[in-house]
Amino acid sequence: MQTLELHPLCTIFPRLSDLDLDCLRLDIKEHGLREPIVLFDGMILDGGNRYKACLAAGVEPIFKQYEGDDIAAYVLSANFHRRHLPLNLHALIVASVQDWTKAYKLGDNQRVVPWNHPQEDNQRVVPWNHPQDSTASRAKQSGASLSTQKRADAVVKADPELAKKVVNGEVKFQDAVKQVAPQFASKSSKCSMEPIALEDAYDPKEHELEEAHQAIVDLAEENQKLKDAIAVGHLPPAEQSASEIIADLRNQIKTLQEINKTLTESRNILQNENAAMNKQILMQRREIDGLKKKAAVHA
Repeated sequence: MQTLELHPLCTIFPRLSDLDLDCLRLDIKEHGLREPIVLFDGMILDGGNRYKACLAAGVEPIFKQYEGDDIAAYVLSANFHRRHLPLNLHALIVASVQDWTKAYKLGDNQRVVPWNHPQEDNQRVVPWNHPQDSTASRAKQSGASLSTQKRADAVVKADPELAKKVVNGEVKFQDAVKQVAPQFASKSSKCSMEPIALEDAYDPKEHELEEAHQAIVDLAEENQKLKDAIAVGHLPPAEQSASEIIADLRNQIKTLQEINKTLTESRNILQNENAAMNKQILMQRREIDGLKKKAAVHA
């Protein structure tokens, strides 16, 4: 199977953790690929994690070609709705997408993209919609505050590779801001109006989630060994029949998958509650600032 490259826009989004990738691999191995991998110009535009999981599971991937006229808007929409990311990462991703699109923009409504067809020029022009070209419009798209979006813009403009490290969890957002735009970091340290970063939030169910995942992986591997043994006619001696063993293993896997799903949903609920609390804190801080200004005027 030929290995496909990821489109630059696809690489802007974080890759799945080993734990989540294993869960995806097991699901694809058991049920097949549910959502096709989207290609554009011979590269993976959306579905890099699904593609990797297919290769690991030994399952033939299913592909479809992107047929729209705004790949930037597409990858943002496709990824934001299915991922639970903190708003500062949303801001970084939107800024990174715009940074990439500017490099391929041509005129008012066209852009130049790489094209590797042997019988054509090495570039071609396709329709293009205007990128989010203001801090306010980017903040609206990312869902972050103007202050967070400004910091994200500063990181991406100064060091796009550093922005990728933040998105992939290698560097904390505030550390990146301090490194490339200390003027923003110093202001936020004195009187920050930004929500608490979810990347620092403690998840009390994380350990249980890892244990459930590992149990699923172990049982799935044992199940596969038994299937292989049945295929060649060699079964280990046991009091239970092969069908009983497999049925029992499948039930255990199903139970653990439900536990894993429940724990994952609980983690997502906690993250959403944290985000809602952060928004409330932001609103209260703005109200306090407004009251302070009014008090200063009457003083």
